[in-house]
Amino acid sequence: MAKILIVDDMTGIRRSLSVILSGCGHDILEAENGLKALNKLEEQDDIDLIITDILMPDADGVELMTKLHEFENKPKVIAISGGGNKVTADNALEIAASFADEVIRKPFQRDELISQVDSVLAR
Repeated sequence: MAKILIVDDMTGIRRSLSVILSGCGHDILEAENGLKALNKLEEQDDIDLIITDILMPDADGVELMTKLHEFENKPKVIAISGGGNKVTADNALEIAASFADEVIRKPFQRDELISQVDSVLAR
């Protein structure tokens, strides 16, 4: 199965996604912001997929995605967002769509997540 890095500033969301995807047999790593995700990417060059929130402190999802071209083994990306202060989920995902392989609006169902992960990994 795949090695997936989940990036979200909300611990509960990271843990929920980890439980779902590890239950599907994936190896899961977590980071609470884009800066920590970039550090993990420097440490491990075998990450297949990043699932990242867009709106986060200390390097948001867009910053993370724009820096991925610097990595030799660039992972695929699914961007997720529920919006935030003065930014709707639709606006955040519209921006992310130009960087990500797929976008998902929060809240989403377990089956939708699994389906999107499978689809992106198969590409």
